[in-house]
Amino acid sequence: MRRAPLLLALIALTASACGSDEKQIDGVVREYVSGIGEGDGKQACGVLAGPYQREVLGPPQYEGGCEDRVEQYSDDFSEEERRAFEETEIEVKLTGKETALVRTKSPSPNEDFVADAAYNMRKFDDGWKIESNNELEALE
Repeated sequence: MRRAPLLLALIALTASACGSDEKQIDGVVREYVSGIGEGDGKQACGVLAGPYQREVLGPPQYEGGCEDRVEQYSDDFSEEERRAFEETEIEVKLTGKETALVRTKSPSPNEDFVADAAYNMRKFDDGWKIESNNELEALE
């Protein structure tokens, strides 16, 4: 009889650990999306793994670094587009102990606004980071 409470405690602990990773990942992605929407390059780039930060820079003309690139990118957002970032839905799928796929979906205020994205996530010593873009079909 005493095994049942112990077993239930272990199940609850395991479930909360998984939920904890999913919550952490959700928080990281929200921080990134919010940083993009607000033009806060420091916030957005702070949750990107080093190699992905360099990839975000794109062509060599963006010498100012990831933070400047994000700020330049978001300068042209309308108020409607900024609100769309705030309403982003996030779906997290753990793919391993230290990896996950994330899909984001934002309301699209106009035809030029890219509303959907997908990311590969990895858990590093200092927490979860966005490691790279992923194909949207990855979570389907």
